[in-house]
Amino acid sequence: MEHIGFIGLGLMGKPMSQNLLKAGYPLVAYNRSRSPMEALEAEGATLADTPKDVAQQTDVVITCVSDSSDVEAVVLGSDGIIEGAKPGMLYIDMSTVAPATSRKVYTAFKAKGVDALDAPVSGETLERSRARCPLWLVEMKPPFSGRYPSCKLWEKYRLYR
Repeated sequence: MEHIGFIGLGLMGKPMSQNLLKAGYPLVAYNRSRSPMEALEAEGATLADTPKDVAQQTDVVITCVSDSSDVEAVVLGSDGIIEGAKPGMLYIDMSTVAPATSRKVYTAFKAKGVDALDAPVSGETLERSRARCPLWLVEMKPPFSGRYPSCKLWEKYRLYR
């Protein structure tokens, strides 16, 4: 079973992380503030000290943070995901960011042999807690589902492929 990392445990990220745990996936979590991480630890998640640590321990890393600058910081910054990324890993960004940010991040991951997927999430908090939030998947190609079984969790909620 894939080990999944989740970075950004706010109103959107926390319920999605909880649903991954409920589905039985081993989860490594990171957030700038500690309290959301501790709540997930009580539910079975492993905590990481940095985004780099998340990447080193997982097969799939998901970010769901506030904006473009936050994505660049957790991916490309000091102790960022890119420093712990390894070939064959999948990166999924569920944040709503500028297209230029997505391209910059995608290019950095491609150079390391990492697949990257832009999948901004939509919907209300209740939908996320029930695992019913729509995703706008960009760059999704059939091999993702076969290579990364966790992607099947989102298949029925895909709005664009």
